[in-house]
Amino acid sequence: MSTFQTMITLLAFTLLMTILVSFYRLLGQSGDTIGNAQQGISEQTLVTTYTELANGLYFDEFSLDSNITPSEINTLTSPTKLGPDNPPPTGEATEADLKTFDDFDDLNNFDIVVSSMPGVIGSYKTHFDVYYVNPTDVNTKVTTSRTFIKRLDMKICRLYPPSKDTLKTSIIMGYFHFD
Repeated sequence: MSTFQTMITLLAFTLLMTILVSFYRLLGQSGDTIGNAQQGISEQTLVTTYTELANGLYFDEFSLDSNITPSEINTLTSPTKLGPDNPPPTGEATEADLKTFDDFDDLNNFDIVVSSMPGVIGSYKTHFDVYYVNPTDVNTKVTTSRTFIKRLDMKICRLYPPSKDTLKTSIIMGYFHFD
C-alpha cells in the first residue's frame, strides 16, 4: 500500500467518524427533545386531572347543604383556615386523600407525589395553594377577608428524572347561586 492510499484511507476513516459523531449527537438531541415533550405531556395530564377534580368540588364547606347570600359571606371559611377538613397523616399524601376532599379550599397547602400513573413517565410532585381573591382583580390575593371568588394555584415539577422546569397554572372558582 502506497503512502497515497494510506492517506486516502485515513481521510475516509476521518470522514466516516465525523459523520458518525454528528449522527449520534443528533440522535441524542432528538432523545432529549422527545423526553422533554413526554414530560410536558405528563405534566399537562396531571393538570387536567386536578383541574377536573377541583371543578367537581363545592365552593366552600358552608355551601355544601345550603345557599349563601351576600349578607352571609362571613359564614365562609376564614382565610386563615383554608385547607383540608381532615388533613392526611404526616408523610406523603396519596391520590386516595384527594377523594376525601369535599370543597375547593381543602386543596390548600396540599402536596401530592405521583409516580405510578398509566402513561406518566417519571415521578411528579404537585403543590396546591388556595386563597380568596379580589373580585375585580383575580391576581390580587385577599388575606384578611372573605370573597365569593377563590383561586387555586398548582405547581407541578418532575422529581425523577430530575428537571428544572416547573409547570404553573391557576383556576378561578366563584360562588354564584341563581334562584
